[in-house]
Amino acid sequence: MIKLLSMFAYSFDTERYDNDKKVISEFLLKNEFQGIELMAPLYMDENIIPKEMVKGVHLANYPAWIDLWTGNHEKLLQSLRSEERIQSFYGGTDRNVMIKKYRDEIRAAEKIGAKYGVFHIGHVDLEDIFNYEFTYSDEEVVEKSIELLNEIFRDFQTDIMILLENLWWPGMTLRKKELVRKLIDGIEYKNVGIMLDTGHLMNTNFELRSEEEGVKFVIDTIEDLGELKEYIKGIHFHCSLSGEYTKNMLLESKELNYKDMDFNEMESLVYDRLMKIDWHKPFTEKCAKDIIDYVQPKYLVYEFVTDSLEKLQAYIDKQNESIN
Repeated sequence: MIKLLSMFAYSFDTERYDNDKKVISEFLLKNEFQGIELMAPLYMDENIIPKEMVKGVHLANYPAWIDLWTGNHEKLLQSLRSEERIQSFYGGTDRNVMIKKYRDEIRAAEKIGAKYGVFHIGHVDLEDIFNYEFTYSDEEVVEKSIELLNEIFRDFQTDIMILLENLWWPGMTLRKKELVRKLIDGIEYKNVGIMLDTGHLMNTNFELRSEEEGVKFVIDTIEDLGELKEYIKGIHFHCSLSGEYTKNMLLESKELNYKDMDFNEMESLVYDRLMKIDWHKPFTEKCAKDIIDYVQPKYLVYEFVTDSLEKLQAYIDKQNESIN
């Protein structure tokens, strides 16, 4: 098993290591990480991030992308409220901008020497985060994801492994075996697997109140996948027990007139709520190791959200204690 630390190529992350390759390498070594899963690979500076330590990359995440893909410009404009914002969010107004972005990132990953790329399977419109009344179903998101992935890899020469990541939004939540099978069978590029995100899976169950309940839920869900469990090659390993908050948020949102909000105000509120829904905190109970023992992943990725190197170190220490 290869233990990795999730890291952004952006300066807000590298600055905590003083933008120093040696500091990054020493931090990884001290904490017994064998490498990095890098987010935003197109922005990697090899003078700062040790290239040889990048084992995987996290490909671009477009939370709401289907309307761009299908050419539903009216819906895009309704959601983002200006042509300029559409251009800024996607880098263009044509579906080909997504294909190009993913191909560019895959080429960058291969140049770096990464063995895999993580691809989110999900879609959520900004306003849907307030009420969980989603525009598209799991089935529709999976169908469009198959289309997108098949276009990305059509006549595109690569052998990188693509790991499909579960979300708690419509798409691949891992709670419907038939959709996981449909996704894997429908993708023509065959070097694919699954990146199990434990926190994202826990976010789908509002009734979880303890790590023990969360661990059991994760293992039970994977057990229900049957033979598809073998596609799980990696784990984004973190804890999220936000169900009680999410239920209260949905009740409060009924009184919230978010449609009349200024866009920037709404975006800020959504970001705040996302941070409270998707914790990205460490497991602290010994039962967490049961997930690793059951799945036996090739890659174990610590994926935390912190605002300082000191807090990151504390999170790493807590999770290490839970599995050692």
